[in-house]
Amino acid sequence: MVYDQPRAYGMAESLQAALDAVPGVQAYILTPLDDRPSGGYVWAQVGAVQSSADRMDGLASDASGSIILHCCGYSAAQAINTDDRVAAALLDWRWSTDAHVSPLRCVSVGAVTADRSVPSDVRWGTTRTYRWDA
Repeated sequence: MVYDQPRAYGMAESLQAALDAVPGVQAYILTPLDDRPSGGYVWAQVGAVQSSADRMDGLASDASGSIILHCCGYSAAQAINTDDRVAAALLDWRWSTDAHVSPLRCVSVGAVTADRSVPSDVRWGTTRTYRWDA
């Protein structure tokens, strides 16, 4: 039997579609980030699939992956609202119909901070790290 390892790109495609459906949030998972989004937005760092072998034959039998989502806005309130909407959309969300792929699970959430590196364009944001197993 051959283990069909999930693809990170497939996860990113599903995530883009899921977050495109969230009202009031612009998602930049596979699409380039606009210079100045019009409202609250989320962008991602998608991790590659890591495979492991737990069988005696040494063939891959398990996989896992991670994604870091950056929920942002032009005020702390907008960043928090964006984060709330993204978190609600991804609660128990499964990116694959394959039974061996787990739902995403949030493993960490960062504090809301301001990026003041461009004084005329201050942005606020927080990060969420998710993991999945297959």
